[in-house]
Amino acid sequence: MPVYSFLKEVNTSSKAKNSLAIVSVGYFISKFIDIIKNIILARLLLPTDFGVVALALFLTELLRQVARSEFNSAIIQKKSINDSVLYTGYTFSLISIVGVIVIAFFGADIYASYYDTESIAAIVKVISISFILFALGFIPETICSKELEFGKIVVAEVFAVFSSLVIAVVLATMGFGHWSIVWGIVAKFSLYQIGIYLMKPSKLKLVFDFNNDRKLFSFGSKVLLTTILVFIGNKIPDAIIGKTLGLAALGYYTLAFRWGGMGC
Repeated sequence: MPVYSFLKEVNTSSKAKNSLAIVSVGYFISKFIDIIKNIILARLLLPTDFGVVALALFLTELLRQVARSEFNSAIIQKKSINDSVLYTGYTFSLISIVGVIVIAFFGADIYASYYDTESIAAIVKVISISFILFALGFIPETICSKELEFGKIVVAEVFAVFSSLVIAVVLATMGFGHWSIVWGIVAKFSLYQIGIYLMKPSKLKLVFDFNNDRKLFSFGSKVLLTTILVFIGNKIPDAIIGKTLGLAALGYYTLAFRWGGMGC
């Protein structure tokens, strides 16, 4: 093996180990912050507040999976990438995001009427609007993951999680009820995307390359389908409990599930 290739492999291996350590530390810090947030909010809010947000999140989280589209996963697994691939993935991602937001706005009222809770519709619409920022962080997050620069991702994530805690708790003490949870979620989504973009500034450009489109869609659609099936399997109890037992019961279940999973 050429010396250069050997040194490159050693460097990559070392970088991967460091990245694993950084991701692990970031994960535990984020979970710890979530635990603190859950403890405080559980004392400030009612079970119904958690219940109504849980029902809204069932739909918005499902749509969020579609909005992300897993095109970044398709790019990351490629042996080599270029600007055309990145911009094509970004373009596809932006189209998916806009489509999901439109679906959310048209479907929110129907979904809310099924549970006979009007406030669900407003929550779904507010959270879905924040999805547009996924496009801002698409290329930076993809490049950081591809180059194993997970430290930047962790910094952006921890900052977003901590900001979410502060915003949610402050609003809860001011009497905003379930909206304190909602704005905390919006802050978490939005600040992470803004943060990762600031950590790894990248040019954003619309490019339609049908050859890349086909390859990215082929891989990304398989990953997306798996992700959606896993999500539905994990969250379908929320939909059933919310419909059959009511918001308060779902609120208690949501809190218990979070404690069981040691996170949000």
